[in-house]
Amino acid sequence: MFSHVRLKGGSNDATDARAADYALRQILRCGIVKASHSSNTAENVNYISPVNILNLQENRESFTKHTEQLIFPIEVRRNIHNLKKCIIPDNNIFSASVAFLAGYIIKKLEDLFHCDECLTPLLCTSIPGPLLQLIAIQNRGGLVYPKDIFVGIIQLIAESIQQMLPFLQHDNPGKYILEELYPHLVQNPIFVCANHRDSVCKYIIKTTVKPVLSNLCLETTDSVKRFALNFKPKSRKVLKL
Repeated sequence: MFSHVRLKGGSNDATDARAADYALRQILRCGIVKASHSSNTAENVNYISPVNILNLQENRESFTKHTEQLIFPIEVRRNIHNLKKCIIPDNNIFSASVAFLAGYIIKKLEDLFHCDECLTPLLCTSIPGPLLQLIAIQNRGGLVYPKDIFVGIIQLIAESIQQMLPFLQHDNPGKYILEELYPHLVQNPIFVCANHRDSVCKYIIKTTVKPVLSNLCLETTDSVKRFALNFKPKSRKVLKL
């Protein structure tokens, strides 16, 4: 095993921790310990390992399916189930910014589907109130005003995503969020078009996930302190780190 680790490190005296970690992980994956040509080990060793790639993936998938069903607390589940209802948001600056995003989503839906039955329940035909003032300020005749109910849906989706992320243990959070929110959103009575209901709901969730994840990642990046150097590093890897 020592020879195998040295082999992956280049058979020299400068084997780093990353090379040793890679060599040990390869033993677990393939179950083979290969000797270096410059070592005093007579032959290679092949053995049957209880760990391999196939059963590792099966165990991971079964563990993920088992845990993700019970992963969210009651408060998060309550918000997800509220996507079936029509909720009017409060008039504040956060809801106004969400209304701006809701108007953008309606414009994209208009370009994709060209269906009046899909868009009419989402559009506001009356004079825009305080909730839609951010859109009214920038409107020169080409913007649309979403209904308060649709703004509440987008805001509820954004809040549900923020609450779900700390509990997610998944390689693709966007796909998993879509699978969790879609069955509840498609039951909302505001979506009346039977032909495009599924596609519209999926597009709304996908379009809302991207800015929410971008904002959260930017906040996390800005909050991380930079690595302070009090002396000149001997290796450039410190600067890359």
